Amino acid sequence: MCKMIKDVMRKAYTINVNKTFIEALDIMTKEQTNSILVLDDDGKLVGMINTGMLIRAIVPDYLEDDIVAAHFANQDIFREDIKKAKDLEISNFMLKNPQKVKENSNLMEVSIMALSSKQFRVPVVDGNDRPVGLITRTELRRVFADVLGIGDL
Repeated sequence: MCKMIKDVMRKAYTINVNKTFIEALDIMTKEQTNSILVLDDDGKLVGMINTGMLIRAIVPDYLEDDIVAAHFANQDIFREDIKKAKDLEISNFMLKNPQKVKENSNLMEVSIMALSSKQFRVPVVDGNDRPVGLITRTELRRVFADVLGIGDL
């Protein structure tokens, strides 16, 4: 029998929208996660951050698509850019209003959403838009394996 979202979702780590790059990085490092859901002061989902967004926050815009110019950036410049991003509010680089599903949604819905939006981390929210979990590619892969009898879920 195919599992429901609430049966396979992982714990969602959260942070307030007014926090900074360094506070997000601290949570990601301590919790060993690549994504954090961003909440407003009422605890409602307003955004999401992943490691790629942290990288974009430190790489200067003029270098973002220029691998040749990036070759000439030295380690000192890289370290300075990281230090500059330290106090940057996460609202400046988060994904705003990410696609989300309710905990009673089905796994086909989240699979189609992930494909169409290319957002492979999908927050799971309750009826009040408060995060209760997260579905990632890993959870979907485990469901596929479970259905086909490969390994344990």
